[in-house]
Amino acid sequence: MSWSPDGRVLAFVSVSPTTANDIWTVGRGDNGKAQPFLRTPFREGAPAISPDGRWVAYASDRSGRTEVYLRPFSGPGEEWTVSSEGGNGPMWARASGQLFYRQGDGMMAADVALGPPAVVGKPRQLFERSYRRSPGFWANYDVSADGRRFLMVKNIDEAVAPTQINVVLNWHEELKRLVPSGRP
Repeated sequence: MSWSPDGRVLAFVSVSPTTANDIWTVGRGDNGKAQPFLRTPFREGAPAISPDGRWVAYASDRSGRTEVYLRPFSGPGEEWTVSSEGGNGPMWARASGQLFYRQGDGMMAADVALGPPAVVGKPRQLFERSYRRSPGFWANYDVSADGRRFLMVKNIDEAVAPTQINVVLNWHEELKRLVPSGRP
């Protein structure tokens, strides 16, 4: 779900029958040997490694509802609660020092100073629109590096939704048939 900025470590979610969803990491060259990052009886997910590689934002339902949290990526340390009225799908703006997350139909932003210790500003709503919500603990949107634009999945009216998908195999030949090039 999230690569470290140097591309050496992947943070992902593992589902367990005893501990629900947990956040694990695996490094390149570790021969696939994963390590638990956050393993609790609650559901954790949507890990997002900060642009400097020192922090992980994630979602957890340990408070009784899903909230966004921040903790050091290097291991144990103080944890900060980012959201206060629910939140899911955290995502970093790579250049602006902001952490974004969804809260219902709202897109929230919190300024985060990543120096030790992290300083998390009060979240504010950027906009509210009915975009498709993620069915799980992950972000289903993306944000530009400067944090000024979002790519989001739009809800569609089920009554006008496509009822079939056409798959064209060997489409190069089909294209040649439909649009002859005129070459011998």
